[in-house]
Amino acid sequence: MFGYKYIGVNGSSKFPATAQILAHYLAGEECQLQRTEKLGWGPSNKKVQESKAVTGSPVLKAIGEQSRMLVYRLILLQHSGILWLTLATRSSLTHAILQMQLL
Repeated sequence: MFGYKYIGVNGSSKFPATAQILAHYLAGEECQLQRTEKLGWGPSNKKVQESKAVTGSPVLKAIGEQSRMLVYRLILLQHSGILWLTLATRSSLTHAILQMQLL
């Protein structure tokens, strides 16, 4: 998958500095390129997405092209039920989230 792997550090970590270094490394270009080349994983790093390891792989190339056509679904829990929103683009998702914050 492309562009949305979240790597974070738990606030109650016993070793937050070490965990931050690891998170930074895992999200970085070097590590993601290695994982793409050796494991075939789709990177979230934008530079690696443009690398030959991705553009030369029929599978990763297809996944990247399909990800541009995603339809985002946002579920909002209301007082008495569930409201489903289907959003066509990432920008409409961002707009919906901003609107919810204003409510």
